[in-house]
Amino acid sequence: MWLAERAGAQADTAPDIRIGRVTIGGTKCAVMLDGEIRNVEVAAPKGYGWIPETGDEVLVLRSEGEWFIIAQTAGMSAGKNGVELCGEVDVKGTLKINGVDIMSLINKS
Repeated sequence: MWLAERAGAQADTAPDIRIGRVTIGGTKCAVMLDGEIRNVEVAAPKGYGWIPETGDEVLVLRSEGEWFIIAQTAGMSAGKNGVELCGEVDVKGTLKINGVDIMSLINKS
């Protein structure tokens, strides 16, 4: 069985967010998770021009059975129940926790 087929067979039981390594760079990448997943699209906000390169460590999200690269990692780890960010994290825009703007939580204290 090919690695890509093995990975596809395991996709139903895999966590929704994982850290992987790009094995083929470009806009339709291949990423090594438990096996190699091919034709993984890069999902990025409008105006964001990053294209993964071979060897990049990336954050990969599975939605409705499809895998998407959503970010290059920098001190991240992913587990079954979430993502842990290590080091300095720069957030531009609104940060929400369980749908509540974090600034409203800070202002309450």
